[in-house]
Amino acid sequence: MGLYILLSEITLAVLKTRGISVFSYAEINVLVFAICLMASNVYHNSVLRNYELRKKLEFYSLKDERTGLSNRRSMNQYFEHYWKMASRSNSLIGVIMIDIDHFKRFNDTYGHQAGDDCLVQVAGAISGCFDRKTDMTVRYGGEEFVVVLS
Repeated sequence: MGLYILLSEITLAVLKTRGISVFSYAEINVLVFAICLMASNVYHNSVLRNYELRKKLEFYSLKDERTGLSNRRSMNQYFEHYWKMASRSNSLIGVIMIDIDHFKRFNDTYGHQAGDDCLVQVAGAISGCFDRKTDMTVRYGGEEFVVVLS
């Protein structure tokens, strides 16, 4: 409350130095309240935008941009979590590693765009084979894919 009164006094002094006549403390209180409300709204929107931006960046840092699959970083987090769960429950984890043979030759022959299109099709085919929510299909490297079966 003391801060509010201090703000009111400062606002009154500033307004008087600028030649603006103020009739009562009630008017000052309304003005200070409006300023505080606007500042609070600006701060809240800034915090909300930063949170949303951080969530988007986090989401995209865990996805492979080209194929839409999870990336190696995401797999490391996922694998660590499920490894601990499997250790506690004495269950198994399966890992399948898939490498496209002679992909460089394909890229050199047909071009990088065709290579990218091929990777997207391969990623779709692999991820289409594993539909349990606990399975994870990952683009591990350039033409390497990993499937983690929990």
